[in-house]
Amino acid sequence: MSRGIIGRVILAIVSGYTVDAILVAATEQLFSWLVPGMDVSPPLYYFIVDLLTQCLYTVIGGYLCCVIARPSHRVAMFGLMALGVVVGTAFLVASWKAEPHWYGIALLVVYSPCVWIGWTLKARGKGSLPLDI
Repeated sequence: MSRGIIGRVILAIVSGYTVDAILVAATEQLFSWLVPGMDVSPPLYYFIVDLLTQCLYTVIGGYLCCVIARPSHRVAMFGLMALGVVVGTAFLVASWKAEPHWYGIALLVVYSPCVWIGWTLKARGKGSLPLDI
């Protein structure tokens, strides 16, 4: 792989992960304003809705990663999956006593399949997001 392709893959991975993280952070902020009891103990529906929204955001991140990486989209997809699993594992360990265990494990388990779905949408030409660069 040339330096240009490697740079594009790195940019794709970082961009896909950053967009995912920004969307998650914005949603968390919104939830903190809208969901009663978030400061004490979030209700069960919060964790379910948050899991679903994070799945959607990860699909978007996987799609964006594929768009930016272009010919090396498969390498970038696996890189994004690896980054998400490493960071997700660190967060799972850090939040083990603060969140329900099923929630943290579920976030980790669904990350790679959601990235793959985003990659598949773009790689198969069925993506309808206006992100072609």
